[in-house]
Amino acid sequence: MFGYGYYRKEEETDNERYLEGELERHRQAEERRSAEEERQRNARRQEVQEQFLWDERHASSWPEALRKQQVLFRREANQWIADEFPDEYFGPGANACERALEIWEEEEKKRQAEADALRAEEIRLAVADRLAAESSEHGWTGVAQAIREEDYNNWLWW
Repeated sequence: MFGYGYYRKEEETDNERYLEGELERHRQAEERRSAEEERQRNARRQEVQEQFLWDERHASSWPEALRKQQVLFRREANQWIADEFPDEYFGPGANACERALEIWEEEEKKRQAEADALRAEEIRLAVADRLAAESSEHGWTGVAQAIREEDYNNWLWW
């Protein structure tokens, strides 16, 4: 009637087909992007888990190893049902690690004074040796000898 074509709902126009194609391309791109993001999240999660497991099983000192092993033993001990499987290793092992850490701290404190004294002794002898090596004059060798003898209070009363 007014020059418009007859349109039926079952027929798609070129514009509709184009828009549906664009919509499908956007859906596919979004699915690919979502899949890639999920893959990256899984990879990051896997890396974090691997790093955690590595950190959990590596230490730089005995005290650190004892602390970590105590945690591992406790975790393992907590997984067993006491009635079904008596724990003769993991629980006692965790207790042994705890006690070893206590002993380690006590021994460290006890030995620190010994280490400080040994260090002072080494320094004293090193000073005497260097002083004697720098000059063979009687005054220099006398001071070096006095340092080696370690009786500084008596030396002050010459």
